[in-house]
Amino acid sequence: MKINRSLLKVGDLILLDGHPCRVLRVSGCAAVVAVTKAPREFTTRFGAHVRIQPPPSLVRISARSEVPILNW
Repeated sequence: MKINRSLLKVGDLILLDGHPCRVLRVSGCAAVVAVTKAPREFTTRFGAHVRIQPPPSLVRISARSEVPILNW
């Protein structure tokens, strides 16, 4: 696994806090990363099994962060 020593690029798949995350936007000082959330699963009162996938949260990190890039 390589560690990036330059700017991140849009579309990079990085490892952030042990989870793979996609870089959505990069500016000179920050990168916006989509962090996926775990799906919520439960059973309704009527016995139906339901799984809800919440939308990803957006996290801003430094564009020069030394994080492992998975799509190299």
